[in-house]
Amino acid sequence: MANDPTPHWQPLTALPLIASLIDGELADGQEHHAALLAARDRPHVLDDATVERSIKLHTEQRDFLGVFAE
Repeated sequence: MANDPTPHWQPLTALPLIASLIDGELADGQEHHAALLAARDRPHVLDDATVERSIKLHTEQRDFLGVFAE
C-alpha cells in the first residue's frame, strides 16, 4: 500500500467520517503540542526515546500531507 501512489477515492457519503478523522487528528495534534509546550521549561522530563518517537510520528504525518491534499 505504501508503494501505491494511486489515490483511493471515497464516495461523498464518507465525507462525515473523513471530517471526523481529520478533527480527531487535529485534536490529538493540539494536545501533543500543548504537552510539548508544557515540557519546554522542563526538558529533563522528556527522555530521548520520547523525543525520537515524537519526531518520527510527526515526520510520518507530514509525509502524508500530499496524500491528504489529493
